[in-house]
Amino acid sequence: ISAGLEASRLHLIPQGLDPRNVEGGSAERIREELDCPGPLVAHIAPLCRDKGSIDVIQAFALLNPSEETRLVLVGEPHEEFLKALMDLPSSIRSRIVCLQDVSNEWRNDLLAAMDMLALPSRTDSFGRVFLEAWQYGKPVIGAQAGGIPGVIQHDQNGLLVPFGNPKALAESLARLLSHPELGARLGARGKEELPSKYDQH
Repeated sequence: ISAGLEASRLHLIPQGLDPRNVEGGSAERIREELDCPGPLVAHIAPLCRDKGSIDVIQAFALLNPSEETRLVLVGEPHEEFLKALMDLPSSIRSRIVCLQDVSNEWRNDLLAAMDMLALPSRTDSFGRVFLEAWQYGKPVIGAQAGGIPGVIQHDQNGLLVPFGNPKALAESLARLLSHPELGARLGARGKEELPSKYDQH
């Protein structure tokens, strides 16, 4: 538009979600398997700096999480991530679960069980996993980078943080952990938007 194209000729076509692909998750199965009765933060992406994976584990450490709080990361770990993970205190590492190859059923169970999704990536043009989280009414945290601000509206259907800022991410995680009613509102708003904006069914 800024280059002179008429707005009426411009059509933005987002990615979508077939809800049948993410239905049926069981929170109870995952929580029993992970022995996690308390808060559960999830991160689903290749585990590397560009996806915000290192920021997530460092932010989790800054939270000084309780014994019952867990961070579950699902994705192929890169060497830089593994080094950052080993640099954390063992008391923090003991509350972090890293998994690489999981079934679709297990992934859907995680979506059902988690309290929030953190994906502060700088390389995503969209981030379909946000839609998957919203399908379960869960709040999401993304980065103010790439195409994510076009999907997440801060304080409306999720939270946005600067990329590469574990402190700001920790503050957003703590905000959702201490105010579950906020997370419920954000997740519900995201779910409300799915049928009209992103439903591929």
